[in-house]
Amino acid sequence: MAATPEGSDAAEKRAANRLAIVGLLVTVLLAFLGYLATYVNNAASDARKAQIELVNDQLERLYGPLLALATSSTETWETFRCKFRSNTYGYFDDRAPPGREEVEKFRLYSRTVFLPTDRAIKEIITKNAHLIDGSSMPDSFLKLMTHTQMFEAVSSEWRAEDDLGSEDQRMAGRNVALVGYPIELEGDVTRTFNKLKARQECLLAEQRVLSLSAIVAGVDCQRLSEPEPHPQRSRECPKR
Repeated sequence: MAATPEGSDAAEKRAANRLAIVGLLVTVLLAFLGYLATYVNNAASDARKAQIELVNDQLERLYGPLLALATSSTETWETFRCKFRSNTYGYFDDRAPPGREEVEKFRLYSRTVFLPTDRAIKEIITKNAHLIDGSSMPDSFLKLMTHTQMFEAVSSEWRAEDDLGSEDQRMAGRNVALVGYPIELEGDVTRTFNKLKARQECLLAEQRVLSLSAIVAGVDCQRLSEPEPHPQRSRECPKR
């Protein structure tokens, strides 16, 4: 039986309605996907900005100043040791204590160079402990603060009228802290500084590309490979 004109019109209307509904659903879906992409992109961008700000603060306020001070302190001490008592393992050896002039030089450098630097390092760590990378404070930081406090106590007993010709005044107990300066401090700070610089560069590189691309690529700037260990210094005095 042939279809009537009225039946054909109804079928066409139903088909048109279905197309309209499909078109509307596609439009709504595309709008939702666009909103979702924008939301994810903005969330990733905000998180990245926060990470960049944190790394910048860590480098500017903690690890950058620490690296400069720890490096200069080590180099100054090595230069000092090359000039004074370079043939002994420790500067103060109670079996063969330093002479009067050598004690004078040690106390002079300690008052004007070593202690001020130790105090500055201690203050930076104390004021910026919340910026330490990791979940705990490095042992070298704790040793540095203990060393500084004990060196302060020892040096507070030095007097201008001390008879440095007396063997008692040239003993280690009169001149150095019971806890020595942590020689590993420079290496610890250098390693973390380099790790943070790599993290900073990674985050800035991500910021320059589409955030979604970085997410899809699976880049995680917080889990970069550890830098090579910082080699321990070996004191070698220049040939004369």
